[in-house]
Amino acid sequence: MASGRGEDDRTMATLHRRARSVRKVFARLPAARDGAAVQGTNRLADMFVEALMRNWERKQP
Repeated sequence: MASGRGEDDRTMATLHRRARSVRKVFARLPAARDGAAVQGTNRLADMFVEALMRNWERKQP
């Protein structure tokens, strides 16, 4: 069971793809046309990634 840097890189890439997906979904909302709303949706995506990372770190041996 060789867990190495490559696996961590793949996990991070997955998390970043998910964050982009969240941003795209929020960008489709009518309120997202406002600059402040865009910043808010980016922050939500960042919070999502942070939560995923904390969850992933908890599961690590």
